Amino acid sequence: METKLNGSMKDKATEQERFTLMQWVRDGALEKEFTHLKPQKIIEAKCQMCHNEGASGIPDFTKFENIKELAKQDEGATFSSLTRVSHIHLFGISFIFMFVGLIFSFSTTASTFYKSVAISMPYAFLIVDILSWWLTKLSPMFASLIMVAGVGMGASFAFMWVVSKKLQFYK
Repeated sequence: METKLNGSMKDKATEQERFTLMQWVRDGALEKEFTHLKPQKIIEAKCQMCHNEGASGIPDFTKFENIKELAKQDEGATFSSLTRVSHIHLFGISFIFMFVGLIFSFSTTASTFYKSVAISMPYAFLIVDILSWWLTKLSPMFASLIMVAGVGMGASFAFMWVVSKKLQFYK
């Protein structure tokens, strides 16, 4: 609901009315507060002219249950979808890194130690990336770790690719 109030429905209510509705949603969207405070009056005056029983394709705001359903907080990906996506990323991206690492292993510009570090870095960042998805599900403070891991994966991949590509020009 908050996304719509700040998006496509922004011009349908005043800033104060939108704030009142968003505050009600953030406070738990309780029915008691809905009927005794301003949210019900705002929705009846500003929303129900379009969001009613006769409207097709858009939610009906004449029943509290429908409004309550739209006021639920988005809790992100479910554990089952995180499991599925984690497996797909782990195996799919690992194969990409395996092939790039194999090509990079033939480079003559670095010692075996540095090659080993460069080849293992994207895997380490991949594990941190997927782990950070799960940690973010538990606490939003880990969301920035997703970006750090993504940048690390991209940088290590780019490094191996550029060094491998550079060798092609010199041979």
